[in-house]
Amino acid sequence: MVNRVIDSLDVRLSRNRLPSVFLLEQLRAWRAYDDAWEPGTDPMFLELPGLGTFRVMPDRRPYELKLVNPELGDVRIWNPEKWASSVGSQTGQLYVSFRSAFLQFGGLEAAVEVLERLVDLLCGDSMTIGSAPVTCDEFTRISRVDLAADTQETRDMLWADLDRFTCRSRKRETFTTPYSESVEKLFKALSDGEKASPPPPDNKGGDSYAEKKHGPCATAAETVLRAFARETRALLAVDGEAHVSRVVSGGRVPQTVYFGRFGSALYARRYNKLLSLPGQRKLYMLDVWTAGGWDGVSPVWRTEFSLSGDFLCAVKVSSGDVWDLRDLAAFASELPAVWAYLTGDWLRHCNPSRDTNPSRWVSSPLWRAVASAWTAARPASRAPRPPRPDEGQLFAQVRGVAVSLAALRSSSRFAAVPDFETGEIHDPVSSLLDELAGFLGSDEGVAAVQARRRRLGTDELTDTALSALYRADRMLEGTGS
Repeated sequence: MVNRVIDSLDVRLSRNRLPSVFLLEQLRAWRAYDDAWEPGTDPMFLELPGLGTFRVMPDRRPYELKLVNPELGDVRIWNPEKWASSVGSQTGQLYVSFRSAFLQFGGLEAAVEVLERLVDLLCGDSMTIGSAPVTCDEFTRISRVDLAADTQETRDMLWADLDRFTCRSRKRETFTTPYSESVEKLFKALSDGEKASPPPPDNKGGDSYAEKKHGPCATAAETVLRAFARETRALLAVDGEAHVSRVVSGGRVPQTVYFGRFGSALYARRYNKLLSLPGQRKLYMLDVWTAGGWDGVSPVWRTEFSLSGDFLCAVKVSSGDVWDLRDLAAFASELPAVWAYLTGDWLRHCNPSRDTNPSRWVSSPLWRAVASAWTAARPASRAPRPPRPDEGQLFAQVRGVAVSLAALRSSSRFAAVPDFETGEIHDPVSSLLDELAGFLGSDEGVAAVQARRRRLGTDELTDTALSALYRADRMLEGTGS
């Protein structure tokens, strides 16, 4: 074991606070810049005190603004004028994606300090409704996190090694990508920024919008990627019984192996990290590995797990029976238990035996080294997320229960109690509505609604889909690995 690291971290933040004066002033300046933008205009930069210089860029919905610092990461900001609506949802006012180099050298502690600094800079006074403060559920919640361990190995992976893995993933399909000259040409065209023909003039503003919001190369990149997808689709060989979900081969040996479907709530990959360093521009890892005991010659392979918030919200740990590990503080304290589940239950590299059930095979020395990156007394466990109920069905149930209560209270078995002051006998239906409204408006009712919303996951923008979308953006920009 020569390195362990939290390699990627995307976090959503929500606070019951208004945008700061600093943020509103910068928003006006950015919108003026955006309205006056034309090809050739110099980029706009913003200095965040204590954090560095960020480039200001437009972003896709639901976040209006993106601040980019290549050394630290991306900060996405919900439209500040609509922060009140974002507080009531699980989307969050801020979405922060940290770079792997920042996490490698700063760790989780440095990321927490950045998040606290961003809240101080971008959030202002507390929100109120009239004179009452807003008390929605505040959170610092993980949308996506990658956990990785680097091991010095005596040789590269062989095709025979694939049969020694056992994985609980239900998505099992194998793709092999042999060399193709036409694919290489498309890669070069994408890298060189080769431009396709612009859309026709009658495209209802599509051309000018794409150029204004995303730059003149966006249409070309999308065109090349579509052609690349068509070309590789013809090369894919599918085997539904494989134990891995994707294999990228480099000649006679595999270079990257995926377990679980790429981009799903939980998937893993093993790849030759040493060979990938030049392409990823991460040669600083050589010094990291040397400090960890690398001999400078042997191949180094990375075992990496990608976890989205949709996975973390259904994880149970022994300490306190916590079921939702999206909270950043809860995840930090239970990280070893999560790693123990990933490397001891979900995926293992084993020494085959005569037992026909691979799940009973003993873990190999290689895998014991991987599993030792974080150690825990007991592993976490996983449970399916409760299905989201149908709104119409719930309303029908509420209506049925209300009718039963009203009929019960209006029967002769219950004496009607007149109002003490007016002498009026209250209608049973009206009293039910008053009691229900009183409960939902109470502290107990508000807490119950917030807990149920977290349990059901009422956010339409799932962490898996959103984090995959932003990762694809970074790869198109050349900043993702």
